[in-house]
Amino acid sequence: MRRKTSLDQKIEWAQNFVNRYYPNFKDAETRYEELIKSSLNKGMIVLDAGCGKAGILGKHVGEAKTAVGIDVDRESLKGNVLLNNLVVGNLEELPFKDETLDVIACQWVLEHLKEPQGALRELYRTLKKGGQLVVVTSNIYNYVMILSRLMPLNLKQKILAKLGRGESDTFPTYYRCNSPSKLLKMTESAGFQKEEFHLVGNPFYFFTSKHLFALAVLYEKLTDLPFLGKGKIHMVALFVKE
Repeated sequence: MRRKTSLDQKIEWAQNFVNRYYPNFKDAETRYEELIKSSLNKGMIVLDAGCGKAGILGKHVGEAKTAVGIDVDRESLKGNVLLNNLVVGNLEELPFKDETLDVIACQWVLEHLKEPQGALRELYRTLKKGGQLVVVTSNIYNYVMILSRLMPLNLKQKILAKLGRGESDTFPTYYRCNSPSKLLKMTESAGFQKEEFHLVGNPFYFFTSKHLFALAVLYEKLTDLPFLGKGKIHMVALFVKE
């Protein structure tokens, strides 16, 4: 049995704190996966747009007819052992025919795109009528995001390395559609109709400090109030091609 490290103990303490003081908390990836699972069936062709080493569709391969992953980073695709169908390409020029796909999953990708509007138009083009786009991305109005945008990339990589993420997992960010108003405006301009849109918090960025973590949980409880919701760190959304 593996002995718990100091990091393990801090994570366990933070989770217990949340269970006690913020029991209804549900993070963005959980909400995102719920939308993905509710969208899939065994007759579908689905795309993981910007899948990298381990996009979410890899866990649900058996729930669709065909699951395809695409990423511009060839090295990331080499490390993806979850999907059998992998394509090197960028989202601004998808190598698929019009109205080919039933569901597109886009997880932590939009913030890295220089031309998100062009990518959204391509996602719309390749979806069948009634097809669904499920998105999770960052919200620039959150205080963590403000700090992150001010950091040089090398400093950000060092911080993430301490949390178990290597430099190869850290990519430049542009945040060109990363506010609620911009995301909704750009998806509407591409032709999508909004079905669900959630602003979701996450206090676990500060799990290494008990005092900061307690303050982060308080912040999340305060931003559960509708008029403060734009301060949440993540956006999770479901869009449909009419």
